[in-house]
Amino acid sequence: MNGVPYMAEITATTGGRAVSLGRATLPNRRLALRWLRRQAHRLADGVGAPEPQPSGTRDVRPIDFQGPAVPNGLRAWAHDPDQQDHAMARLEAGGPMCSPCSTRLPACC
Repeated sequence: MNGVPYMAEITATTGGRAVSLGRATLPNRRLALRWLRRQAHRLADGVGAPEPQPSGTRDVRPIDFQGPAVPNGLRAWAHDPDQQDHAMARLEAGGPMCSPCSTRLPACC
């Protein structure tokens, strides 16, 4: 490890617009990948809940996806050892790691 911090970010995109859903700066790639896995579970639980969870705020609206592909895809990515190995290899090589998820299963770029 070279002491260079890693920045991890989760974004949602639609129609050419991107919105940050969360970001963190972490001291190493293992912690960055762990943070991304936890965020994948958090988002999957949030969008995959059978009933919208009350947030107590007026600025958050429930999202209704057409089927379970997005939450299932996020969970699958978080639990797939091959995807995790690929992501770690990308980070070790100094490249970006991304896992786009839409109505299809996620894939690493």
